[in-house]
Amino acid sequence: MNASDPVTTRAMRALQELASLLDAIARTSTDDASRDLAGIGARLARQSEEDVIAAAAHRDSEGRA
Repeated sequence: MNASDPVTTRAMRALQELASLLDAIARTSTDDASRDLAGIGARLARQSEEDVIAAAAHRDSEGRA
Protein backbone atom coordinates (compact mmCIF):
# COMPACT_ATOMS: atom_id res chain seq x y z
CA MET A 1 0.00 0.00 0.00
CA ASN A 2 1.20 3.47 -0.81
CA ALA A 3 1.39 4.99 2.64
CA SER A 4 2.00 8.44 1.20
CA ASP A 5 -1.38 8.46 -0.56
CA PRO A 6 -3.30 11.09 1.44
CA VAL A 7 -6.74 9.74 0.50
CA THR A 8 -5.83 6.23 1.66
CA THR A 9 -4.29 7.60 4.84
CA ARG A 10 -7.39 9.66 5.68
CA ALA A 11 -9.71 6.75 4.91
CA MET A 12 -7.72 4.41 7.12
CA ARG A 13 -7.64 6.91 9.99
CA ALA A 14 -11.39 7.56 9.74
CA LEU A 15 -12.22 3.85 9.69
CA GLN A 16 -9.95 3.17 12.67
CA GLU A 17 -11.58 5.99 14.64
CA LEU A 18 -15.05 4.76 13.70
CA ALA A 19 -14.24 1.21 14.78
CA SER A 20 -12.84 2.49 18.10
CA LEU A 21 -15.91 4.63 18.75
CA LEU A 22 -18.29 1.78 17.96
CA ASP A 23 -16.27 -0.59 20.17
CA ALA A 24 -16.63 1.89 23.03
CA ILE A 25 -20.38 2.11 22.46
CA ALA A 26 -20.64 -1.69 22.35
CA ARG A 27 -18.72 -2.00 25.64
CA THR A 28 -20.66 0.66 27.53
CA SER A 29 -24.19 0.28 26.20
CA THR A 30 -26.78 -1.13 28.56
CA ASP A 31 -29.18 -1.80 25.70
CA ASP A 32 -28.63 -5.19 24.01
CA ALA A 33 -29.75 -3.95 20.59
CA SER A 34 -27.44 -0.92 20.72
CA ARG A 35 -24.55 -3.10 21.86
CA ASP A 36 -25.16 -5.59 19.06
CA LEU A 37 -25.50 -2.90 16.39
CA ALA A 38 -22.36 -1.11 17.56
CA GLY A 39 -20.44 -4.39 17.49
CA ILE A 40 -21.65 -5.10 13.96
CA GLY A 41 -20.70 -1.57 12.90
CA ALA A 42 -17.21 -1.95 14.35
CA ARG A 43 -16.70 -5.21 12.47
CA LEU A 44 -17.89 -3.59 9.23
CA ALA A 45 -15.51 -0.66 9.76
CA ARG A 46 -12.61 -3.09 10.21
CA GLN A 47 -13.64 -4.98 7.06
CA SER A 48 -13.80 -1.68 5.17
CA GLU A 49 -10.32 -0.88 6.45
CA GLU A 50 -9.08 -4.18 4.99
CA ASP A 51 -10.83 -3.31 1.71
CA VAL A 52 -9.06 0.07 1.58
CA ILE A 53 -5.72 -1.68 2.10
CA ALA A 54 -6.49 -4.20 -0.66
CA ALA A 55 -7.60 -1.47 -3.07
CA ALA A 56 -4.46 0.57 -2.41
CA ALA A 57 -2.27 -2.49 -2.93
CA HIS A 58 -4.10 -3.24 -6.18
CA ARG A 59 -3.63 0.35 -7.37
CA ASP A 60 0.06 0.17 -6.49
CA SER A 61 0.53 -3.10 -8.36
CA GLU A 62 -1.20 -1.70 -11.46
CA GLY A 63 1.10 1.31 -11.33
CA ARG A 64 4.15 -0.96 -11.45
CA ALA A 65 2.85 -3.09 -14.32
